[in-house]
Amino acid sequence: WSNNGKFIAYGHWSGAVCVYSSIDGQVLHELTTKSLNRREDSFVQMWFSGSDASQFIDLLCLKRSGELIRYVMSIDDIASCADEKFEYSIACAIIDENLNQLYVVPFDTKSIFVWKIVDTKPSIIKIKEIREDDNDVYIYGLSLSPNETFLAAILSDQSVVLYQNDEQLHRLTNLKIPENRSFICNFDYWDDKTLILFYSDGSMSFHEGTKSLEEYRYKPNQFNAWPRLCHRPLSNELFLIDCQINPIHDDENDDEQHVNIVTRLFRSFQDSTESINERLILLEHSDPCRLIENLISSGDYGGALRICDVFDRKDLADQIHEKEARSSSSQIG
Repeated sequence: WSNNGKFIAYGHWSGAVCVYSSIDGQVLHELTTKSLNRREDSFVQMWFSGSDASQFIDLLCLKRSGELIRYVMSIDDIASCADEKFEYSIACAIIDENLNQLYVVPFDTKSIFVWKIVDTKPSIIKIKEIREDDNDVYIYGLSLSPNETFLAAILSDQSVVLYQNDEQLHRLTNLKIPENRSFICNFDYWDDKTLILFYSDGSMSFHEGTKSLEEYRYKPNQFNAWPRLCHRPLSNELFLIDCQINPIHDDENDDEQHVNIVTRLFRSFQDSTESINERLILLEHSDPCRLIENLISSGDYGGALRICDVFDRKDLADQIHEKEARSSSSQIG
């Protein structure tokens, strides 16, 4: 998603790149792949850079093979060049657009390398790293807090590691997710100290903290399977793409004139015998006091007390204990 919101770039697992107009969903540029090697050609990360006032669009694409490609384009023309090649295949990566820094995790490791993207040659310079023993556990997801102070990593043993992100990376805590939960398929920071986890069965959990990650809310089966998060660049808005996939009969045809941009993107990698119903959901903050009131009204006093503890609202704890005592006495009477 470009900084000005006018363009959306989509990378197919085969290595093809499409740039759409977010206004009408029309394809502006489509680049085909050189091969069909899923491991080599699929993209780990894509982002736009440069000034919105420029007539040219800069799009950087990082492949799993470690190849960093820069596309420079206008509305009508496009050029590309392979700027750099990392020495390892990449499991996951995120971009800090404010500082123009790239956080990279090599395949099957718990090591994180941070690279600065510059205009000189070479165009990437390593500025810090943290190496850890793998022990058959690896990182498959990263998320950076909006204020760039904290870095969270999801590990293959379904744990979350929180790092302090200063001149160097320092491990703060390790949170183990209960074993009875589904696979963590997506996660992101909601604000500077709140992390949201999404699970493959459509459940979600909220975690708060800067020195530790205390879970203060778990909501099972809120969405369809495998929900997908997306962030608008340079914005605190957090969107969720929730898709329901249904089989269709061969004689059913779609009207292409009424297909929206989200369906255009998903159709390219879904089987033609499936239809997709999608929702684009904007996640908004709720006042902790309102959440506490809702928990009290439903009789979940323990949950309300946990919220008070997480948000340091000890002033409300006595009131909750009094309401719980009155509720218990009324039931006895």
